[in-house]
Amino acid sequence: MKRVTRCVLAVAALTAVNAQAQTTINGKDLIARSTGAASGNAWSLGSTGYVGTYVTVPAGETDKLLVSFNAETACYGGSAGERCLVGITVDNAEIAPAAGSDSYFDNNGPTDTSKHTQATQAQHAIVRISPTLSAGAHTVRVELATTSSSTKLKYDDWTIAVQRVRVT
Repeated sequence: MKRVTRCVLAVAALTAVNAQAQTTINGKDLIARSTGAASGNAWSLGSTGYVGTYVTVPAGETDKLLVSFNAETACYGGSAGERCLVGITVDNAEIAPAAGSDSYFDNNGPTDTSKHTQATQAQHAIVRISPTLSAGAHTVRVELATTSSSTKLKYDDWTIAVQRVRVT
């Protein structure tokens, strides 16, 4: 039986004065997405690639973005000790705390006798915060990678949540 990967992107705008309504975007409707396929309202992800959206900072404001990504994952294949990575970027720059190639989200097991399989799934999450952003449109992306081309990362039931926090 084929599993359908589901995605929800929640974009919320928060200010020091009041909270505004949340917008939900289905995975198939994301403006930025790489390898994968649509299934109903969902978007399934490949082992590498990205998904993302635009967030607009209103004129006369500066904001920070609090971005979280969570997913049920299975990191498997390749030699023991390989890693599956997730990074979050705003306008093509990794946001804090930037970890680069050290941004481990999951691993395929520490030894050959304890290597994970496609069925070895667990829930994982990452939260990052952007620098202060000026007014205008900004691109938010969650980028996926592995430390070896023979290592695979299966994503299931994933969500991206972006909150805009007013600075000035």
